[in-house]
Amino acid sequence: MHIYSAQKKCKNRAYFAMKYDFNEEYKRAEKLIEQGHWEDAIELHKLLASNFPNNSAWTYERIGFCYEKMGRTDKAIENYRAAYEQKAKEATNKLVKIKSHVRKSIESVRLALHESMMGYWRSTGEPPEFLLDGISPEVPNSAFENCKVLWNRTHILEHMPKAAIVAELGTQKGLNAQDISHICEPKELHLFDLKYDLFVHDAHRERLDNKTTILHEGDSSTLLSEFDDEFFDWIYIDGDHSYPGVIKDIQVAEKKIKANGYLIFNDYTPWSVLEAMPYGVYAAVNELLCKDEWEAVFLSLHYHGYNDIALRKRS
Repeated sequence: MHIYSAQKKCKNRAYFAMKYDFNEEYKRAEKLIEQGHWEDAIELHKLLASNFPNNSAWTYERIGFCYEKMGRTDKAIENYRAAYEQKAKEATNKLVKIKSHVRKSIESVRLALHESMMGYWRSTGEPPEFLLDGISPEVPNSAFENCKVLWNRTHILEHMPKAAIVAELGTQKGLNAQDISHICEPKELHLFDLKYDLFVHDAHRERLDNKTTILHEGDSSTLLSEFDDEFFDWIYIDGDHSYPGVIKDIQVAEKKIKANGYLIFNDYTPWSVLEAMPYGVYAAVNELLCKDEWEAVFLSLHYHGYNDIALRKRS
């Protein structure tokens, strides 16, 4: 007796879910399809979809196939759509479960790390500064006397010189470079990155074609060193975030900036909260601010603490 015949004698779906094995009934439904018994196959697949909802995507797809063979295009499309929606729902549910599991694992690791750090601090009397990538010096107040606090990094760009010669060290997809192009309209925009596999070329097509945006592939500090000194009006630095990497970029960029030029640093923070890893940007920039020839003029805040800071070269 087929499951669809048996259902007439019992309305309890839980009964059918326990009494009949999905795989066996699915094989029976597939046999009906092989034999061309489209209507019987549809009825059996409908019952399977109703009684075994976790497998309904498969059954809706097969129902759609049967209707297609019967020339019922409208019903075929309806069931194919139901199959697609069910697959999307199943994928979403699986993703939610995976996310929940991963979040619990990360949270347990975070708590363990917190306890270890506090234990180290209590037992040694020293903060676990060894986790940081470079130790920041104490910056004199004079370095921030003319600094304005802004909310978004694009607001810093609004204060940068227009029609200027600009460089960005580290561009990845080129999203910030788009903002630089639209807001600042640079005369020349030189982009530096190790490789351009993620870069969205089409978003920069016009400027690339007329060579007002130029791509440089390779180590940023090495390539930047090939330019004449005092060549750039301002440079946006978003490359290697390790302390040695930032120092390396600074040492070259300092020489390539004109008098009264700007250096803008992305991710001005000692710690990446979303990666649980240290950044050397904070310490390296603060060391630069301890020099008399540089001052902070803009600090833009970020909702996760990945702040931008703009330094101006004193004349």
